[in-house]
Order: sequence, then C-alpha cells, then structure tokens
Amino acid sequence: MLVDLPPLSFIKSSSVVGVDISNSWIRLVELSRNKKESLLLKSYAAEKLPSGAIIDGDIAQLGQVIDTMRRLWKKCGSSARHAAIALASENVMISTMTLNTTHAAQIEKLVIAEVEQRLGHAIAQTCMDFSIIATDKASTDTTEVLAATSAQDKIEDRLAVMESVGLTTRLVDISSYAAYAALLRHPKALAAPLLTQGIALLHMKEQHLHVSLLMQQQLVYEQTHPWQILNGQADDNESAIHDEPMLSLAFPPASQEIPELLPKPAPQNIVAVAVYALLTMQSALTSRYPANRAEHVRTIGQIFVAGHDADDLSETLTRQFNIPAFAAAPFAGMQLAVGIDEVQLAAESADYLIACGLAVRLLT
Repeated sequence: MLVDLPPLSFIKSSSVVGVDISNSWIRLVELSRNKKESLLLKSYAAEKLPSGAIIDGDIAQLGQVIDTMRRLWKKCGSSARHAAIALASENVMISTMTLNTTHAAQIEKLVIAEVEQRLGHAIAQTCMDFSIIATDKASTDTTEVLAATSAQDKIEDRLAVMESVGLTTRLVDISSYAAYAALLRHPKALAAPLLTQGIALLHMKEQHLHVSLLMQQQLVYEQTHPWQILNGQADDNESAIHDEPMLSLAFPPASQEIPELLPKPAPQNIVAVAVYALLTMQSALTSRYPANRAEHVRTIGQIFVAGHDADDLSETLTRQFNIPAFAAAPFAGMQLAVGIDEVQLAAESADYLIACGLAVRLLT
C-alpha cells in the first residue's frame, strides 16, 4: 500500500519533533520557527532502550519501546503534535526507475507494477511511497521516479510508538536521508554540487563507523565498519550500493596502504578506521562501476564527520585525501531556546543528527 500520512501544508509554523529510534536509544529533537522564520531549537533529549527491545532495527518488544518513549516525552516537556520518524536504510528497498509516461494518473500504477516485479510479490503487506526525480516532456516523454518500499509492520510499530504520546506522524523518512537533511545545513556544504561530485558522511557511533555517500540527491553507498580488529582485510559487512545511479568513483590517491585497525576507538584507531572506510568505499564502487569513459568518473566533493573529535578527524582526512572535510554541525545557525547549554549541545550534536534532520524535513 502507499504510505498514507496527513498533509504537511499546515504545520510550517508549528512545533515539530524528529524522533530517531535506534537499537539502543530513542532521541528526539523539537524545532519550530521564530518570528524571523529562522529555525528555533526548543528541546532535545534521549532515553536509553532496554536491551533487546529493538533488534537489528525491528521492534521486538513494543511495550518496552512505548514505555521508553513516554519517559522521553515527559523529560523533554514538548507540546508538539507533529512528528517525523525514520527507518534504517537496510529496512527499506530503494529503487529508481524510468517510466514511459509523464501523466500523473498513470505514474502511480506503473510504479506499483515495477515495485511488485522487483519484490517478486504483491505489495499488500508492504508500505511504498515514491517521488518524481525528473520529467522529460520535450523529447522522450519519460519520468524518473525514486521509490521506497518497506515491510508494513516496521512502519506501523513506529506509528504506534508516536501515537502513545499523542503525536501524529507526518513523515516517514530513511535515516540516512534524514542525516543528510541536517548535514547540508552546514554553512560550507556544497549548495549546488556538480553532477560528478558526491558528499560523504562518516558518522561515528558507539559500536561502529557508518559511512555513506550522497550524489545528485540520491544515496548511492552505505557501509558500517565496527571498531574492532580488521587486520587490513575487508570486514564481513557487505557494502550497500544503491540501485543504478552510481557509475564509478574517482578518489585522489592515498599515500599509504589500508592500515591495520586496532580493537578500541582511541583517536589513532578512529583515524585508521576512517581511512580504511573511505578506501573501501572507493574499492567497492570502482570494482562494480569501472570508469571506462571519462564522463562516468565520479569524485567526492566533500567529507563530513559526525562524532567525538570530529574536528581533528576532518583535518586529518583533508590532509590525507586532499578533499575538504568538516565536522558536522546539525544545529548550526539555529536559535536556541532558554535553558539549552550551547557547549553541551555542541558535544552531543552528532548523536542527534538523524532526529534533527527529521524535524528539519518537516519544517522545510
């Protein structure tokens, strides 16, 4: 079925919350607009989930997740009524397709038929939504569409969590896209990147480094690298190269081989994992999409780093790869509500990258 959510048109001036439900935490960011139409951070908070409440992105104990959400809601004291939530990319099938029509009445039917063909079954137990990327009426009379499909129960469980505190869900997003919505607010982010440039995100988390690449507004690569010994060999996590849009990636030459990685994320180990992750990204993409023609070559235009010591790591990566790298700043330029400690917010901001991006998507 198509994801059926209430319209966004009347909430532009209201308080909204972005809620990021991960395996270990629920994190919430509340935003609104001030009188000058600038974004105002009204509150943010997090609550740890009981062990086993969520396993690999699936809500295993709905009651525990609801109880955690209620504690979080009481902690932040929000009066918002509109929410945005996200699914992890691994729980969503992302597809791009070219349809031989530009007529709105036919597009939905053709998208459903194409998605069912790729799934191998009817979409009765799935939720699906799509957006039009481009329309060519002048020459080919075609429409480029991006479709996202996920199991119905994964979305319905999250909707139930929001409803437990009186929130109406207005947007179901993909976590990595939400992260980029916050990331691209950075004052140095590429406002209009070239068609051949991508923006890489290195998001440092408790157990792993999550890396992704956005190109032409589409997520084309994702991978996680645990903070454990890799001994210079590729880990068992299979790289996720999304659908067709990526052709090949050209990387500035690195000066050293893939380093041996150490067991704990001490500063020097974080650098080693980050370098390894970027080199793995290069290897996976160039292996699958060899650059046979110059026009197929793609480059990384910028790197953003989110997490502890992001400033130091971004400086190191700039020197290593000769690519501009910056620390992510999801709350940059926002007005802060009374009581929010700016220093503490800066220290914790990377943890709220997805929740912030979800709220930003609702308001912008």
